[in-house]
Amino acid sequence: MKNILLLGNGFDLYYNLPTKYADFLHVVDFLQKHRKGSFETIGTVFSQQTLQHVDPFIKVCYDTHTKTYDSTPLKQDDIAEIIRLTEKNIWFEYLISVFNKDVGWIDFEKEIGVVLDCFGKALKKPTVFAFSAKEQYEKFILGLFKFFINKAPSGKVVTIGAYEVNKDYCTENPQGSKIEVINTEKVVGKLYEELCGLSKALKLYLTCFVENAYDLLKNDGTWTRIDFFSHIERAVTFNYTNTYENLYFNNAAFHIHGNTKNEIVLGVNPDQADNIDSIDTTFVCFKKYYQRTLFDTDVDYLRYIKELIDTKMPYRLFTMGHSLDITDRDIIEELFRNASEIVILYHNFDAKKSYIANLIKIFGKDGFDILKKNKKLSFVSLNDDLKSIKATLSQEAQKDLEIMLCSEIGEPIAVI
Repeated sequence: MKNILLLGNGFDLYYNLPTKYADFLHVVDFLQKHRKGSFETIGTVFSQQTLQHVDPFIKVCYDTHTKTYDSTPLKQDDIAEIIRLTEKNIWFEYLISVFNKDVGWIDFEKEIGVVLDCFGKALKKPTVFAFSAKEQYEKFILGLFKFFINKAPSGKVVTIGAYEVNKDYCTENPQGSKIEVINTEKVVGKLYEELCGLSKALKLYLTCFVENAYDLLKNDGTWTRIDFFSHIERAVTFNYTNTYENLYFNNAAFHIHGNTKNEIVLGVNPDQADNIDSIDTTFVCFKKYYQRTLFDTDVDYLRYIKELIDTKMPYRLFTMGHSLDITDRDIIEELFRNASEIVILYHNFDAKKSYIANLIKIFGKDGFDILKKNKKLSFVSLNDDLKSIKATLSQEAQKDLEIMLCSEIGEPIAVI
């Protein structure tokens, strides 16, 4: 039976790497505010008390990997490019304005959805309008996107408290009518263009502050391998980083959402607007399934999973560091429904509770019961001796695990 490993950002966090969205926001905000400073290594940034104060996890990362980070140089051109890409980026400015908490990937993806929902309602309005009493949330959100609307000049004969859409995002329709409407295509294009700019900055941040340290991290004594991971046949990862490939040596890892060396997927999941009976493609460029197809990030994964299903090849699924949130429902459902056994690794009891709740959201109570019964669903703490995992697996799986733990490490893994 094959062994497949599903990974999320918690995998990188397990090794104290600064890959949380909050880390990206806080580090870049720090760089913007101290652009005249001289930061020659990762350590010269991460050791700053002002940064550690707003982002305690940066301190954890630095304390864990001090020697490596103090020895890993930063290219000043890369730092300047990160600042250039973010200093006027409307999504970055929005997130800095809104978030004063520990921002995770799910939080940001959901926040994109909230913003798009607000814009979806606004695009149906006239070019001059007032927010109703029930639209104060939309008023707050849209008010943070300065490119779109401004308070209407007081000299105009309009309703008190009215807002006017920026003329650059209006168009005459029909031509010659002198009737102006919101240019939906241009507004959506602006939002997507800015999100692409944020994606570029994020990739560069992860390259500079995470991946450039890999070689030293592998030899500084801070990375501990989970033995049987070295013999997983395939890893399916939602991470943009290549941490797994650098730490473990086995077969290929499928980056469902791309990686730092290629395009990345950053968006939202399908919703009611994607139903065939009422399909609305206004914001389709923000949908993950659209971006996965556009950037070809899931081609090899789809081919692989189809082969497993067509040949009825049984596989055992391990998960680590993925929230199992409904935001990745399509991939999770597919992997879970076709697995013969499922083992979820968790780092604390709160995480276990969250995994259970999220799986119930995806599969429902009856579906979750089926997972427990038919898929031999089990939970194993990362704080325990992972060899105790044998007790949660079938007799066949226990034999497979013994073979994996006793065999030699395989060939270096190829990045997909």
